[in-house]
Amino acid sequence: LGDEKLFIKKGREVLGGFKAGEARTASMEVELKHGSRLDALPLRLQVLDEKTGEYVSEKLELAVAPGSEPVAPEAAAVKVEAAEAAIRGGAAPGAPVVATARKGAVLPTTGLVSGWRRVEWKPGRFGFVAAADAAPAKGARAGAIAEAWQKEPPRVALSPDPAKGAPVVDAETFRLGATVSVPASADPDARLRDVYVFVNDEKAFFKVAPEGSADAKLDFSTELKLKPGLNTVTVFAREDEEFQSRRSLVIFRRTPAAVADTAKGGGAPARTP
Repeated sequence: LGDEKLFIKKGREVLGGFKAGEARTASMEVELKHGSRLDALPLRLQVLDEKTGEYVSEKLELAVAPGSEPVAPEAAAVKVEAAEAAIRGGAAPGAPVVATARKGAVLPTTGLVSGWRRVEWKPGRFGFVAAADAAPAKGARAGAIAEAWQKEPPRVALSPDPAKGAPVVDAETFRLGATVSVPASADPDARLRDVYVFVNDEKAFFKVAPEGSADAKLDFSTELKLKPGLNTVTVFAREDEEFQSRRSLVIFRRTPAAVADTAKGGGAPARTP
């Protein structure tokens, strides 16, 4: 999304199939040529499942620091002396935090620049630690080093829990409860914007998060109208127009004839297919 000085050297990676709960890392590479007047690099990141059509899209802006002295190579190690040291994406106090290292952690260094040391906090992952937070040391990477999420979409917890199966009901309505929360991340501006619910193809509920609220959690419940048969209920939670998450629940409402037959002693209710 930038000017002609911004080049995407590697902009796509195929991750393949995932198992439940599995996480994988994709690495991209961009280059900013000399002569750019940008204060920030505007990029758009998308994660797409082509088979299901599910995707998440987010516009990112990476700050551009003024030209500085080059990083001098350094093959050594440092030990974190502060209670917790921020590992930043650039050699500047305002650079985003990509990881944190607790006191006593040992990090291999690959470069040195005024007031900062470039460290490899994870194989193939680099960042900068303030020289004041660490002291020269020896040894391999060790200690408590945690990745810091820059962005994480809202979390949606439903009641009843979709993981426990599809509810089977007789009534025309169903009460759904939900808790939507914004996880802690490195983005200080992360705020929940609104929540809405669809039943099949119709919007059934909408709620805007209170303006200026410091609470990162929103609880709500709503009565949903169901049609006979399968009903797909989807809860959307948005931070903005693009960055959102959603969670679905399938509810099976028995037909009026099946309900009447059961009331007359016509046998046990049918279960969800």
